Amino acid sequence: MSEQLNILTLGKYIKKKIDGISIYAFLLKSGHYVDHIGEFDKIRFNKKYDLIVSYGYGLILNNKQIKKLSTKIINLHIGYLPFGRGIYPLLWSIIFKKPVGFTFHTIENGKIDSGKIILKRKIHYSMKETLSDIHFNCTKNINKTFILKFNKIYKFKNNKKKSHGKHYFNRKKSKKLLYALPKKWDTK
Repeated sequence: MSEQLNILTLGKYIKKKIDGISIYAFLLKSGHYVDHIGEFDKIRFNKKYDLIVSYGYGLILNNKQIKKLSTKIINLHIGYLPFGRGIYPLLWSIIFKKPVGFTFHTIENGKIDSGKIILKRKIHYSMKETLSDIHFNCTKNINKTFILKFNKIYKFKNNKKKSHGKHYFNRKKSKKLLYALPKKWDTK
């Protein structure tokens, strides 16, 4: 893609280097102008963006904010939708014996993890792996897939398939489950 984009990145995983590169570094290296907002930092509405990429952003964008941003917003979700909407989807997927993986979807309203699905992939794991290992494997695959499929992701127009999962897991309930595990993220 030769077009320079103004991109806003949101969240704690965007700058995380895996195998020597982060999504943030990839976007900069590709010649785009990139601003970054941390996991719980509020968005400043003083600039127009061509694309917004959220990955581990801790705040929920409401309808008013989405309308004000008026551009394509893509969420990189560590969960194989439609199951596992919300926080710690890998943990919930394993507990309920649902597929583990990741989903790239649009953010179009204030409903969590409910936009149009751009792509999703399953991640296979073994019983010898810890939650931390599985999480790392997912983030590694998210980074690689985003970099390989960036043009497709950016040019994504529409897809009638929305993520309508009935299972949403909030922060309080998810942390309670995680802290009940004997070794937390190091639990196999």
